[in-house]
Amino acid sequence: MISWISWRILAVTFEGASTLRKEFWEYYPPSERELEILWRDGTIILDANVLLHLHRYGKKTRDEFVNALTRNSERLWIPYQVALEYQRNRLGVVHSQLDAYSKIEGLITESVENVSKGFAALKAHPVTEGPYLARFRRSVKALLDGISQQQSEHRDQLRGGIADDEVWRAVSDLYEGRVGPANTEEKLRRIYEEGAARYDEKVPPGYLDAGKEEPDRYGDLVVWKQILESVSADPRPVIFVTDDAKEDWWNRVHGKTTGARVELLREFAEASGGHRIHFYRPGEFLRRSGERLDANVSKSAIEEIRSVSKSEEDHASLLSREYNDLVARLGEARRDAEQYDHEISYLMGQISALDLDVDRLTSDAREANARLGSASQLAEDARSETEVKAAINMRSLAKHNLNERQVALSEAVDRRDRLRERLLFLQSRRTGLASDEIERLQARRRVLEQRLRRR
Repeated sequence: MISWISWRILAVTFEGASTLRKEFWEYYPPSERELEILWRDGTIILDANVLLHLHRYGKKTRDEFVNALTRNSERLWIPYQVALEYQRNRLGVVHSQLDAYSKIEGLITESVENVSKGFAALKAHPVTEGPYLARFRRSVKALLDGISQQQSEHRDQLRGGIADDEVWRAVSDLYEGRVGPANTEEKLRRIYEEGAARYDEKVPPGYLDAGKEEPDRYGDLVVWKQILESVSADPRPVIFVTDDAKEDWWNRVHGKTTGARVELLREFAEASGGHRIHFYRPGEFLRRSGERLDANVSKSAIEEIRSVSKSEEDHASLLSREYNDLVARLGEARRDAEQYDHEISYLMGQISALDLDVDRLTSDAREANARLGSASQLAEDARSETEVKAAINMRSLAKHNLNERQVALSEAVDRRDRLRERLLFLQSRRTGLASDEIERLQARRRVLEQRLRRR
């Protein structure tokens, strides 16, 4: 048995020793006390994707979300990069929401045509003689009228045209005087340089955007750096609301999100002098707002927000897969182009060398032909048998020499012609690749990047 004295010795030995919760606090969820401090004193920062979602929510849900923010407007703050991304992408989201009505109407109209064709294909069947098709068309008409009415109401909300909608005005009012400063070009350059090293080491956030064009790939990192700079100057806890579900923001295990990346929590604590940042998705943020801020939050609003988040996450996942596949194909096309360029350069060098060979062999052949002429003339002018034999041998040697030069010249010309044909083929393929495949892939890449930025 361990005596009382032994227990006391152990207690003294471990007195003052650290604990798992103290040393590895970032792996544990915030305590109730920490949550109270966060919701009482913490600055609330919304990512650009959350602000853009306000244009996707129905009016009731949007009003509840804006009301929750308004009740705590004195604690709102927005990094300059978030504000910039919101302003750049707002009109694209508004346009896509309006375009959705026309797309839905097109799908419904196409379905009606398919059903009508199906009815027409049936002969002498009771279902074709009944009122079913007429009822179906009346129901569809009522549906289309409702969609058209909703589209009209949506357009009416854009007071003064698409450039001035009520959501934009509400966001502008909420963040009046609450936008962080812009980075200088020199500071952005340093962030980009640091980002390149961080992305190579898979240090969050933003490394999953490494395939994007520069400097767009560093957008998330710029946001994060602006948050850190803000709390370094004014230490405080932060509630960060984002609908970016990628693992360079969140810790994900077997498809489940277990919280924010611990690297980000520790980096924030070091920058803020020990304060905590806590991440929320928009639906959870609104739910907690109802509980802790006594905001009027309905269950239907939370469900709609989560539905939009899930839909956008699925869409973003599809876009990301398409984008990554496109980047891979673009890289392959560029490698093919580089290979073509390498082979074209090699062939041009070979052809240039053969041009010199052909010129030299042509000159040699002319000289050999001249020597053959001279030998033939000597044979005709020979007086003695000895002179005749010597001239004949000289002519034979000159003729052999001429034949060798002509064969070598013919082979050089044939090889040069084949290389020229190959060069023309490769140049044609390279031109087609540059003007068609690479440009098409680059254009599609730009479109996908714009769509991804709006999410």
